[in-house]
Amino acid sequence: MISLDLVKQHATKLLKFYKVARENPASGLAMSYDYMRQIASYYYDGNKMSDDYKKLADFIYIIENDFLSQKYIIDFHHSFNTKQKPDCNNVLDYIVWCGRKAIMPRASKSKEVCQDLANWQYGDLCFEASKKIWAVCNELGVRCYVVKIVPGFDENTEISHQYKHHFFVVVQYDSRQFIVDITYAQFFEERFNQLDRLGIPLIDVPEIGCYMKMLPNGPEIAYKLFTDGYFEITEKSLKTYFDSFTLSYRNALYYEEGGILLPYSIEQYMNFINDRDSQLKHEKIYCLGRQSRPLKNPNISPMDLLMKNANI
Repeated sequence: MISLDLVKQHATKLLKFYKVARENPASGLAMSYDYMRQIASYYYDGNKMSDDYKKLADFIYIIENDFLSQKYIIDFHHSFNTKQKPDCNNVLDYIVWCGRKAIMPRASKSKEVCQDLANWQYGDLCFEASKKIWAVCNELGVRCYVVKIVPGFDENTEISHQYKHHFFVVVQYDSRQFIVDITYAQFFEERFNQLDRLGIPLIDVPEIGCYMKMLPNGPEIAYKLFTDGYFEITEKSLKTYFDSFTLSYRNALYYEEGGILLPYSIEQYMNFINDRDSQLKHEKIYCLGRQSRPLKNPNISPMDLLMKNANI
């Protein structure tokens, strides 16, 4: 059992890093992340992390919330005019506009007619948005279906992850298919997308945004969702979209044990979302969600760990 004096030493060190972050947030955070990986083994009894470590790990959230912004890590600005409804013959733009108008009272604090979507907050609005888009499609006679994704792509197992689910809509129009996801930006806030979270036990894993920025065509697909609200489904775009969720559900133990970065095909993802297979059936449950124990090698950087078996 770790001594109270050592816990106090660790807490004092983190307070020093907080003071560094006041002057240089990036430096203070980097020190804090690295330190939490380094001291984790002191708090692990071979079965679980101690409550003392959980309290220290929560300090990471304090620094992030105090010194990182709610801005999105992919820069975008897109005007939404509440009075200019697109013509319903322009189906995709019309259903996106209706969806955004439906969530606006909760997403935006502004009452202005013309708003910048970059100022909206999209958390916990995916179901409401998808339900509205589905309803509008049905009114227009456009085929669509709502898709629900859960951590590990497995409805039957609860994984300790900060998000319980995400909803989006697949729209079939003009002999093509599109993903409509007007709340995808919720996964791109700066404070939740620090790759250096990877490898620290008990804290939330990095979110979709930091991974989407690394994936081929990832930033372009994300930008299109932030602005247009949809993208056309191709084998490449669909795999990138699903890969972003797969990556965000994992912790560092997966990579430490030699897991391949992007092992899944489009066919496998189709089985995932249709409940015929899941990420959890291919990856150990302790490799998903919040990390439950320390890394064997806390000195390896998160990027090096991630790239050990990269196949991008």
